[in-house]
Amino acid sequence: MMSGTITVEAVMGVNDNILGGLQYYPNPVNDVFTLISSENIDRVEVYDINGRLLMLSESPNPIIKVYMENFNPGTYFVKTTMGNESKNIAVIKQ
Repeated sequence: MMSGTITVEAVMGVNDNILGGLQYYPNPVNDVFTLISSENIDRVEVYDINGRLLMLSESPNPIIKVYMENFNPGTYFVKTTMGNESKNIAVIKQ
């Protein structure tokens, strides 16, 4: 598993992508991918294109930052879990 950091931080003014109440930006990403929800995001998982789990965070918060600066350019999948609902987001790392 690749080491990385996921932190929580208050952010205002989101105008990017929205997926069923979950907002996320930027996509494509250079360094930091942000997730914002009206409810707590219980779990965040980051997978590479081959399905390998690279990062995992189980820290319930409505705002999550995924630091991807050490990831190679390519496509990654971010899976978020909120209660019994999961959402998958394809993220392009530049």
